Amino acid sequence: MNWIWVLVAMPLASLLCFVYLIGRGGGHRAPTYAGRVARAIVPIALKSGLRPQGKRKICWMSAREFEALVQRCDDVILIDLGSNRTERPAEFHAPHVLFIQQRGLLDVLQWSPSSSSVVLYGPRDVCASTIPTIEKVSGAAPVYLLPESPNSSRAA
Repeated sequence: MNWIWVLVAMPLASLLCFVYLIGRGGGHRAPTYAGRVARAIVPIALKSGLRPQGKRKICWMSAREFEALVQRCDDVILIDLGSNRTERPAEFHAPHVLFIQQRGLLDVLQWSPSSSSVVLYGPRDVCASTIPTIEKVSGAAPVYLLPESPNSSRAA
């Protein structure tokens, strides 16, 4: 018979404890060290290149910077804009090359991995006209614009 009173007292005690915590103006609070840990980790993650999924950063680059990027990273995608040929540009040695027209760029960028660096290669005016399209796509890795040089094999 005494066990029945224990079973009745437990929910009542829980209810009284809950009411006391609410009346005190609190409840369970997060430990104070959680904020300090978050403030310490977020700058480290941002410095190491991890960014929240937002707008991709857009940068212009030279051929020399492109070669350095390819040597440094394995996940670089070179997109040749407006080319009718299907072989990779002779002046670049990128592991992944796509040949697309400018009107298909948004679809390709949306399906490209957000962690892969994308390099758009083509005439300077074509590259500049793709900036509004790039701004519509989210991702962590930047998009680079690489204008073709006046003495490239395609410019002739």
